[in-house]
Amino acid sequence: MSRRLFSAQLRPLNQRWLVLAGALLLAACSGDPQTVELTPSPADSRSYRAFTLANGLSAIVISDPSADKAAASLDVAVGNYSSPRGREGLPHFLEHMLFLGTDKYPEVNSYGEFIDQRGGSKNAYTSHRNTNYYFDINADHLEPALDRFSRFFIAPRFAPEYVERERNAVYSEYQLHLKNDPWRQRYVLRELANSEHPYSLFMVGDLSTLREQPLVAGGPTLREELLSFYRRYYIAEQMKLVVGGRESLDELEAMVRDKFAEVPAGQRVASPEQGPLFTPGTLPAEVHFRPEADLRELSIIYSLPSSEVHWQQKPINFLASLVGSEASGSLLDVLRRAGWVNALSAGSALSDASATLFVVNLELTPAGLENRKVIVPLVQHWLDLIAADPELARRYQEQASLLQQAFQFEQQGALVDRVTRLADTMQRLPLARVLDGPYLMSGWDAALFKRYTALLNADNRLVMVTAKELAVDRKAAYFESEYRLLGAPAEQP
Repeated sequence: MSRRLFSAQLRPLNQRWLVLAGALLLAACSGDPQTVELTPSPADSRSYRAFTLANGLSAIVISDPSADKAAASLDVAVGNYSSPRGREGLPHFLEHMLFLGTDKYPEVNSYGEFIDQRGGSKNAYTSHRNTNYYFDINADHLEPALDRFSRFFIAPRFAPEYVERERNAVYSEYQLHLKNDPWRQRYVLRELANSEHPYSLFMVGDLSTLREQPLVAGGPTLREELLSFYRRYYIAEQMKLVVGGRESLDELEAMVRDKFAEVPAGQRVASPEQGPLFTPGTLPAEVHFRPEADLRELSIIYSLPSSEVHWQQKPINFLASLVGSEASGSLLDVLRRAGWVNALSAGSALSDASATLFVVNLELTPAGLENRKVIVPLVQHWLDLIAADPELARRYQEQASLLQQAFQFEQQGALVDRVTRLADTMQRLPLARVLDGPYLMSGWDAALFKRYTALLNADNRLVMVTAKELAVDRKAAYFESEYRLLGAPAEQP
């Protein structure tokens, strides 16, 4: 073995330990907050550590010595709700533009090629209030992959020569979903929503909203608005990072501190949603939607206050478990035996800082479609029975016990799924509770539950009927959704 080859093999090892020692020394001297204690499932063999960098970025590292893949996910607390009016879809467009080279790795495709050539994958998504970036890679290559990944949140190029290509990529995504009925249904709801609430915005973006020219004479171009948006929102205080690999917790923490210390600090921007999701007088209403597929559905939608602050009590989760029960004598059982319904689900279709949409969704048979005016009051009656049930406290404890059992035997799955899910959860729960918080039901609160069930009434609901047989008379501005808006739905006693 030559001296040169021997030196080349030693250098990465020496650098790794220098980084570890330096980062830990820096953390000890910088006054960073102490490491936060997490509560993993007893069934989880991985090790966890949570901490916050001096710039405000919160992170969790996961050590799994048996992992064949390493993974990382960074979640930014900004999404399509923050689209500037007239530039709808700008956060989604930023997601596309971000991975086009950085100061340290300027080649446009260098990050993707590095991941692909080492058995990995990478992706991103933009939701209402979050944008999440993630990758996995063969476990031996985490450090250089993380180095490339981190630079996108420090010094991206936003290569101007690729603006047109990525505009068309966003538009292609829009075109891809034009025949997707769940997307088309959502855009009918957005047309009915309060126009001042960001839920009403066009979330995807197209060639019109993302045109390169300024919106007004002398105004900023698309790329200039993109840079301004990035500088405002892509700051450490808005970011949550999760990194997992074979390395020890100390080594993983050192990597994070070294790679992400340069993410710019800044002041967190408040979430933009305010006011009611539906303006007074909008509800009650019924809307008929014509699908592309051969669907027959009945969706009964209630607009409720935000439930995010009640993550410990989980009133909406509890309500969904009662409505969606498949036990003998349940609502589903009754409707199925009548031959009207094939399936029933219940839960939150939207949860943000201002509102929750609680939806009871029923897959109808042809006979069910004919009898929908009977089904709607039956569902309402069932909700009334739930609200008046004297056994609610006991049922709540049963549900809490089931959740605890699920936590005790939690299956972790692939590391990339774990880091992505945790980075998202960190935006919604206190750092110390991100592992056990989703399984926590901390105590029955009858008054809280009553505040929500009191709004499950006929005056506060939107009934959406989906079937090809229905007459329609208008088309939504986006997704070519055909529908008809009626007044309050008529019911049979």
